[in-house]
Amino acid sequence: MHPAAPDSSDSTSRLPLASRADDAARWLEKLRVHASLADCLTQPKALALIAASAGNAPYLGRLMERHPETLAAYLTEGPDALVQPLLTASPTAEDQPGLMTQLRTAKNNLALTVALADIEQRWTLGEVTRTLSCFAETSVRATLDHLLRTAARKGEYTCIDEAEPARGSGIIILGMGKLGGHELNYSSDIDLIVLFDRERLPYTGAKNAQAFMNRIAQDLTSILQERTSDGYVFRTDLRLRPDPMSTPLAVNVAAALAYYETVGQNWERAAMIKARPIAGDLAAGEAFLRELKPFIWRKTLDFATIADIHSIKRQMNSGAKAITLPGHNIKTGIGGIREIEFYAATQQLVWGGRMPQLRVRPTLEALDRLTECDLMQADVRDQLHASYHYLRRLEHRLQMVEDAQTHSLPETDTQIASIATFMGFDSREGFAQATTDVLRAVHQHYTDSMMDSAPLAVDGNLVFTGVEADPDTLETLRRMGYTEVQRISDIIQGWHRGHRRSTRSKRSRQVLTEMVPALLSALGKTANPDAAFFHFDDFIDRLPSGAQIFSLLNSRQEILALLADILGSTPALGDTLSNDPSLMEAVLEADFFYELPGKETLEDLLTERLRYAQDYEQKMGYLRIFNNEKRFQAGVHLLKKLATPKRVGAFLSSLAEVILQCVMQEVWAEYRRSNASLPAVPFTILGLGKLGGREMTFGSDLDIIFLYDDRGADALEVRPHINRLSQRLINALTLLTREGRLFEVDTRLRPGGSDGPLATSLDAFDQYFTHSAWTYEHMAITRARVVATTAPDFAQTVEQVIATHVRKPRDA
Repeated sequence: MHPAAPDSSDSTSRLPLASRADDAARWLEKLRVHASLADCLTQPKALALIAASAGNAPYLGRLMERHPETLAAYLTEGPDALVQPLLTASPTAEDQPGLMTQLRTAKNNLALTVALADIEQRWTLGEVTRTLSCFAETSVRATLDHLLRTAARKGEYTCIDEAEPARGSGIIILGMGKLGGHELNYSSDIDLIVLFDRERLPYTGAKNAQAFMNRIAQDLTSILQERTSDGYVFRTDLRLRPDPMSTPLAVNVAAALAYYETVGQNWERAAMIKARPIAGDLAAGEAFLRELKPFIWRKTLDFATIADIHSIKRQMNSGAKAITLPGHNIKTGIGGIREIEFYAATQQLVWGGRMPQLRVRPTLEALDRLTECDLMQADVRDQLHASYHYLRRLEHRLQMVEDAQTHSLPETDTQIASIATFMGFDSREGFAQATTDVLRAVHQHYTDSMMDSAPLAVDGNLVFTGVEADPDTLETLRRMGYTEVQRISDIIQGWHRGHRRSTRSKRSRQVLTEMVPALLSALGKTANPDAAFFHFDDFIDRLPSGAQIFSLLNSRQEILALLADILGSTPALGDTLSNDPSLMEAVLEADFFYELPGKETLEDLLTERLRYAQDYEQKMGYLRIFNNEKRFQAGVHLLKKLATPKRVGAFLSSLAEVILQCVMQEVWAEYRRSNASLPAVPFTILGLGKLGGREMTFGSDLDIIFLYDDRGADALEVRPHINRLSQRLINALTLLTREGRLFEVDTRLRPGGSDGPLATSLDAFDQYFTHSAWTYEHMAITRARVVATTAPDFAQTVEQVIATHVRKPRDA
């Protein structure tokens, strides 16, 4: 069984026993010859720690023997005092051999310190991996600085600052993978991408910038990974750079950006989640990552990513049928660390474009953010957290034995028993059970996240290849409820030949092929299967591309069923979807099928959405998207009978009010930027008709009147500004863009009708209804109410004026 949590007052109770007791005794005898350890070796705690380390990991025994002063300092001062200088001190050697020796000595001291702190559980997993990552970052930075100073002495490079030779240079070194996420394991290699900006690089040599940077990248990796009598610093991998088979070791920034924008793959998007500038021109590195944001974080949900990313994972597990402990790879095998990382990364890629809070590098933090966004259950998060800690701790123990970059459990029972002891278990069986349970739990959660269920089974043939329609397929379609079976078969064959724009890519056709059985089954269950199918054909005919939306429908059967219901029952909603297929993404949000939100909640949601808008135009775009999503949500609620028509009318009216208030504020603020002298004139929008009565339908336009208060201001100066503002308001509401328009607007109920000014002062409004208004206009203002205002006090005054005219005595 696994040992219980120890009493923190007795640190030796947390230490594992020595699986190699004879080796522990031998190492202890070797250490006794060092005078610096004489006092320490009289302490039971020190003896237990040495036995737990050297008695399980020969590599740690060799480090202790080689660096007794480090062991002594650890036992007397603790790990924090030892590590801090290693992370902050700069190597003093000016020649390359001296630098290599200093870095390797520092790495050995750090490796021993980190291992002891990990085994003794004085540090958490996060402290261990962050320390290893920070040292790697320090090593890369020191090596690059050394190479640039050397180049400067040769006249090949100009240092802007001798102390920071890479500052302002345009040289970028990105830490990728676990290094980027501050998650390095004990014997990890480091993944780097070396970039440079040809326009900024202060190269002054006789050759060219590319050759210079290739040499810098090559020398950097050699200094870090070459094995000497002192060992190595870090194995270094540059293969995550763009198209590594055909690009140089150092890639020009412009070429890298062009690559990612045109042929970048989904696995590269996943890798870039953790990318972090660790050396060189850090400001240029951050600027590069900002340029890559549209590549990494798609604005629309990208469910095509899931299938692609998971296909890579399945290749890693090819041939693996079950979890068998001997030789099992706890990183890339079934239930391993990589599955937890992929779980987080795929969800980040899918949702990160819409939820910037998911754009974090560390895996565990990503799981936390996914939980906060209601994209995973808290208990799943907790299990994956615990599993990640367990597997990373096991990974470290495996690597400490011989400083090997291994992630696989041993093959023999004896070796597995040794690792079990090193992990603190009383028996091999207890370790085997605990590890198997963790691996199974991780794999179950990962499998649940893949969302790539097989297409719905259909009783009969559904074959749409070849030239002629398959007779059995036509019969199957009839049994499913279709009548125009020949035409339907012809259309589906046309999809496979790319007759629709959305099916012209190979990926789109592949996903659509997988989806056809489930699609036909869902459409066949509607009231009119033929009409539903033809509406679906219209739907995909209007799509600019199909891979993403087809992947969404293929992976989420409930969304496909809802789409079939919409196309079969409410063609108008289907037309809305055809114009904006991304509306289907809203269905995936946790609260889509909850009760339609009230006005205050809509205001909060819109405020949150607009937080990320950079300028006026972007805000107007976000407003249209928000309006489309919420109207679509109301339509689905009405279709599924989750809300009554009266409730939907009130919701649409509240939505219109929230949009009007926001548009008014933004237009007013934008206008003031170029008209700072405009007095602070109170302004109000009156809603009439269905908007005023809170009975809006999906086809309603906005009957509105603009009122303002020019008392206390120069009316002749104010009036032109107010009318221009009113016109801009109408333009903002009615402008047709890629996202559609917000609303159709009707202002003909204003005083004077189409011949009157767009905006009316309150005094003129009052006089008009006192002396000139027609009976139908008095009838119209019975439903009038303020729906947006810049001044709440003025709004109350307007309401009082309207109430006066509505309630005054009439001649029956």
